[in-house]
Amino acid sequence: MTFEEACRKHRVALLGHARRWAAHDAEDLVQETLLRAWRSWDDEADTNGWWRLYTTMRWTYSRMLQNAARQKRGTLVPLIEADEPTIGPVQEHAA
Repeated sequence: MTFEEACRKHRVALLGHARRWAAHDAEDLVQETLLRAWRSWDDEADTNGWWRLYTTMRWTYSRMLQNAARQKRGTLVPLIEADEPTIGPVQEHAA
């Protein structure tokens, strides 16, 4: 099965699953899924396009959730500069 055939045949089903998983980001999820699947598609090896696309979408959705969680946590900021002493009197820095 070629990639184009698989897309035509399964795009509506993928969109249905994507809407259940990521309601507002469903179109983005399907587009990212198709892009990832297209990059690694092998017409001869991928005889059942549905399973390949569905599995790719599950992994893509999982990655989207991980990225969203990372963004929500934010970036850790060190409280003390590396060159400042951690114990001792407070020193005022010249401006």
